[in-house]
Amino acid sequence: MIRLDVSTSHSKVESNFVQLYEQYIRKDVGRTKILSNFKLKSSIAFNEALNSYDTNGFDHIGTGSYADVFRQQKQQGFIFKLIRLLPEYLLERIQIPALNRCTKYIDAFSEFQISSALSKLNNRITKDFPFSCQMFPIINQGYLTYGPLPDYFVLSPEEKSSQNSENIYSDYFLPIEQENMVIVMEDCGQPMRDVIDTAHPYVLLSIVKQIVIGFMIAETALEFEHRDLHSGNVLLQPCQQEFIIYQLHRKLIRVPSYGYRVKIIDTTFSRMRIKQKVYFTDLSHLFANFSDNMTELKMQDQCYEQMSRVVDQNWQNFYPKTNLIWIKYVIHKLLRCKALQVSHSGSGAGGGGGGGGGNRSQSTSKVKDVLNGLNRLMDKCTNSSSCFNAIIRDHSLNDCAKIIIN
Repeated sequence: MIRLDVSTSHSKVESNFVQLYEQYIRKDVGRTKILSNFKLKSSIAFNEALNSYDTNGFDHIGTGSYADVFRQQKQQGFIFKLIRLLPEYLLERIQIPALNRCTKYIDAFSEFQISSALSKLNNRITKDFPFSCQMFPIINQGYLTYGPLPDYFVLSPEEKSSQNSENIYSDYFLPIEQENMVIVMEDCGQPMRDVIDTAHPYVLLSIVKQIVIGFMIAETALEFEHRDLHSGNVLLQPCQQEFIIYQLHRKLIRVPSYGYRVKIIDTTFSRMRIKQKVYFTDLSHLFANFSDNMTELKMQDQCYEQMSRVVDQNWQNFYPKTNLIWIKYVIHKLLRCKALQVSHSGSGAGGGGGGGGGNRSQSTSKVKDVLNGLNRLMDKCTNSSSCFNAIIRDHSLNDCAKIIIN
């Protein structure tokens, strides 16, 4: 392990790092796969990659472990996810603060493959692929870019401070033409946490049932596990249709939208099988320091710990139970939202179908009971399909926001 920090002379850091970077970037297997997938001989400049998009006006809407996300301000714009990349050799052997916010090319390649496969579930079904689900973002394009961020992507000083991102954007960062994977996707709406406090209680049931159905289809079609479904990765997209419609083999499945379509984002940690190829990220290093006392962990960390026990270091294998662990987390958040903590008079919810309307206080009480029932169900089931079948059989769980099968 080579450790370089601010006490090391700046010129020595630059010289050593740049030499290694130029040596190993050409050998990186993940980078070769990305270039082949994007049909590129080499990475391209940001402006060249994005010249077909309107770049006037971007909002920085989020920072993840290895990425920044920007929203195009125009109506019905796009989301741009920028993933910071470095060769695997360097990330495993050199310690510099700035490198903590970068990821391997091979992990970014897996993320794009998984996101693209989920995107195709939005398309019309075929004889060979009888599945339809609109719960995952439509991916428009991917690019491998080099060089400094364009002005329209650079964070303001206030954003840098609030995001604690000085290690990413400061002048100390090494003078290389670092590469980024840019994923362009549809705008999937608002984070669930920004909507649920003022939503009608039936919206909350629709959210859970949409996730169960979407995961059931993705598990069946692609052996998919999300593995990181915290509340920031559950978005709600406005929906004018009364019902969300899915297809699983010859079954058409409908669930009331109540004005929102669930969109699940961020496949950074996800696992999937596409034909005979398995894509996954080894997450063993993330769980090395968890306490044995589960009560000391926050709910989100408890989910990671439970997931790691289910997987038991075999991150390549398929464990659909992990999706249910994360659905329990979503239910946990819904049960604690303000929409279920106070009573309101009035009736109705956005959209319709399946038991909307009625006294708000009665709806709140009923929804709490159903959410608690769904929460208990997650412990009993092994995958989303068994959970779905149990909901269909149990009138008490399917009376509100009723799932309909044709």
